[in-house]
Amino acid sequence: MKATLEDLKKAIHESKGIVTAVCKKLDITRWAFYKRCQSNPELVQELAVAREELADVAELKLWEKLKEGDIRAILFTLKTIGKDRGFVERQEIEQSSTVTNIIEVPKLDAYEPTIDEIKDQH
Repeated sequence: MKATLEDLKKAIHESKGIVTAVCKKLDITRWAFYKRCQSNPELVQELAVAREELADVAELKLWEKLKEGDIRAILFTLKTIGKDRGFVERQEIEQSSTVTNIIEVPKLDAYEPTIDEIKDQH
């Protein structure tokens, strides 16, 4: 049985935009789901709204962890939102070796005639 537009929208909303969950709920493949999205902008919009709601939930959970003083939440927030304030992880690499380039030019033993020898041949 083909899922209706309303079935798809409901599954997207209930699954908070997690495509695997939508597909399992409706017993369809990811390919079939994305094919339906290509032909229906309403589904794409529903998916975007559901994912925004999911991000809102995650932000609220992060906020709760920040209020608790969770060090991982603090570090994550500083590394993402606080990076414009200088909270950025950088990897420093110290190079102490010297690079030497050796170019070998082969000796040319080929005979090259002089201009006079070339003139004499003509």
